[in-house]
Amino acid sequence: MNEYRGLEGEWHDLFWEEEELSELPLLRRFLKETPHGQVLYIGSGSGRLLGPLSQEGFSLLGIEASEEMVMRSQKQWPQAEVKVVRWENFEIDERYAAIVVPAFTLQLLEHPVAALKKMRKAVSEDGRLYLSLFFPWIELSGELPSGKKWYEDRELELPDGRRAQIWTRHQIDENKATLRREHRYRLLDAGGEVLQEQITKQSLRWFADGTLERMLAKSGWKISKEIPNFEEENGDDDLVYVVTLECEAGERA
Repeated sequence: MNEYRGLEGEWHDLFWEEEELSELPLLRRFLKETPHGQVLYIGSGSGRLLGPLSQEGFSLLGIEASEEMVMRSQKQWPQAEVKVVRWENFEIDERYAAIVVPAFTLQLLEHPVAALKKMRKAVSEDGRLYLSLFFPWIELSGELPSGKKWYEDRELELPDGRRAQIWTRHQIDENKATLRREHRYRLLDAGGEVLQEQITKQSLRWFADGTLERMLAKSGWKISKEIPNFEEENGDDDLVYVVTLECEAGERA
């Protein structure tokens, strides 16, 4: 799983804010409908979602692999409980009312089925699961160049007048349903000179509908609700780029 550090960690929230998409309303509704008890948040990052929800009074425990991101979370949201630990190494010492895995975190895990089975073991008999997943339609359609060619992904102006850029290149393995991306983070001064650069790698899996349903069933979960594209209006575009799933606990795997 990717551990955000350096420019990648520093700019993570800034670029999410630029997307103008927020899972907060969906998470808030899910938590309000969840039976009383502590909820485990896997991949809580800088506290971008964990912090506001904790501030609203929801009982959440965040776990995050990146120590740097946990430090950011604790600085901005000191009331939010969070631990530095990878999900694979997390010890289950109690049963949780629910588990939330937003921001496509499941797709970054090396063994998603094993992860889902462990999640089922971590919740009570009436436990629930929240997942958000995305499908790489743009990369699969060929709209973006694949292979060794870098393309400018996003750019924004920082408060001090400098500019933050992300350049990306990717490769698609359709047989393994895997998207491998490299990101080049660049900090530029007002004149366009590169002041700092960082390259990161990310391997992300996607799941077709049938595959996903089988994975969840095999892991002891039943889908109770599917929400497309964070409930945003699609206009004339009927493609589902992001799906949010709410699941109920079934028989333990």
